[in-house]
Amino acid sequence: MSNSVDFIYIQLATIITSFYQRLNVPLRVCLSPSYELLSYESLRLTIEVYLPSQIDYVRVGSVSLIDDYLARRLMIKHNSDNKSYVAMVHARVADVSQLAKCVLEASQTIGRGIKLPSVLSMR
Repeated sequence: MSNSVDFIYIQLATIITSFYQRLNVPLRVCLSPSYELLSYESLRLTIEVYLPSQIDYVRVGSVSLIDDYLARRLMIKHNSDNKSYVAMVHARVADVSQLAKCVLEASQTIGRGIKLPSVLSMR
């Protein structure tokens, strides 16, 4: 079971990261240290985008591996043998307010207003 949940975790992280790369904004992907993890998380990949007005990167998304911590507390099992708890992956694709700030600030042009990335333009 852990192989399949690991595969899903990697796939989600890849999909979400590629979404942000298409926006052409300064991007940072990092693993959160253990002291930042919530009690139910065993691993968290954080996606951060540069926000020029704060001169820092802000978190806009994350993918967390939860394993079976919540399933044990909620008694969620996937086999009739009553021994197999489900493992979970949680993904926060976008913090829209933070992402909008980052994209707008990164898209400003001198004297011409805002030039949004081509993936956001209407066709």
